[in-house]
Amino acid sequence: MNFVEYKSMSVKDLRRASIQSSISKSVWLPLIVLVIGYLYATEVGKSYEAQRGQLITDALERRLAQISEAVNDRVSLYAYGLSSLKASIVAVGLDNLHYDYVQTYAKSQNYSQQYPGARGFGFIRRVEVTDFAEFMARARLDRPDKHFELRTLTPHSNSYFIIQYIMPEHANLQAIGLDIGSETMRRRSAEKAAKSNSTQLTAPITLVQADKKRLQGFLIMQPVYSTLNVPEGDDARMEALVGWSYAPLL
Repeated sequence: MNFVEYKSMSVKDLRRASIQSSISKSVWLPLIVLVIGYLYATEVGKSYEAQRGQLITDALERRLAQISEAVNDRVSLYAYGLSSLKASIVAVGLDNLHYDYVQTYAKSQNYSQQYPGARGFGFIRRVEVTDFAEFMARARLDRPDKHFELRTLTPHSNSYFIIQYIMPEHANLQAIGLDIGSETMRRRSAEKAAKSNSTQLTAPITLVQADKKRLQGFLIMQPVYSTLNVPEGDDARMEALVGWSYAPLL
């Protein structure tokens, strides 16, 4: 093999290598572009999902804030109604609180318009076991139909928390005479309201209305004491407690 042949073979080899290199590039380049495109699309997708997730979170937080504000406004409205009834009871005096007075007070209110969602407003009287017979006799004489019966949810031997008045009465007849102290959640909320001198809302409960329909609802209540000045301390407040202004909510 002379120098010319060697040189010629080298040129051929170089051309072959160049062709192979071009073929190799033509195979790998689209794959590289595809991989880069996939990685870019993945990152863009993650960024989009993160942004969308944040938008959803922000929207939910705004909505929850709106709902929370609306609930607080509604509870404040009911608390105002309870305070008004409570002030009326304190003003007339517990010994002078009777059926006719309550009905007169009710006529001055428009509950459905003033307090939407409330089935009415009433008074729950605390009755000690030793005073029960006397209370029942007076409660019957107080009513035009002379009918007043105790209804309990579960037996107990503690003091009674009896719904004596509820307005409007025609829509809440099933509630009259009910001892809310005979049910754990209602009793707990009532005692908490009394000890803390605050407005309390019960956990969800089943309310039985005049049409016998059973609906889920709540009771909201405020304590009424025998003294104008609220006593300090749990024991003193429970000692001075005479009942609660309350409202059933649906």
